[in-house]
Amino acid sequence: MDTFDFLLPNDYENEIAAFLLMCTPKDINFLSIPDSERTAKDYVRLMYIAIALQSRSSLLRIIREIEDCNRMDDIDDYVRTIPNIHNQAKIWVEEFIEDIPLPPIKTFVKKTWQKQVRQYKRKHKKRIHAMCAKQDLRSPR
Repeated sequence: MDTFDFLLPNDYENEIAAFLLMCTPKDINFLSIPDSERTAKDYVRLMYIAIALQSRSSLLRIIREIEDCNRMDDIDDYVRTIPNIHNQAKIWVEEFIEDIPLPPIKTFVKKTWQKQVRQYKRKHKKRIHAMCAKQDLRSPR
């Protein structure tokens, strides 16, 4: 399976509940902290994690909140400050996975993420190698 649809029926609230099962208390609290205390980094980090873990409902909920709080410009400005958003997003996702509190879910999510990374690298191998050569970097393994 490529998504977490097996955890709960695929509806909005249940998909968010499945996502929250993977969250640390800090990330769970993110949903209850008043907007004024939330940073653009918090929003962006969780958006990229929701995208990577294919939690569409969680992503939509975060985006809706950003729009409701008129924070889209803050988010856009923050993303523009990150030199390599793809590398940063990968770091955020891997840290998130390592912090998943329930071992069976952590194991499943880690394996699923590794499979996604392998598939992406195979699909985009030539482009990745060209980018690495252009930046004089070693190709990722």
